[in-house]
Amino acid sequence: MLEALRNAAGSWVAKALLALLILSFAVWGISGQMLGGFASNTVITAGKTTVSALDYRLA
Repeated sequence: MLEALRNAAGSWVAKALLALLILSFAVWGISGQMLGGFASNTVITAGKTTVSALDYRLA
């Protein structure tokens, strides 16, 4: 049974699925950084005033 699993894991279908999985995580991670910013902890913005997550928690 283990030999059959090893043979199946070495097929081109398994390699293609693994590549697709890696590619999807790479795209998901990159788009998350582009949409969410790199270290934005701003909770509220009103005009030129911003409130950080720490200030909101302490208030």
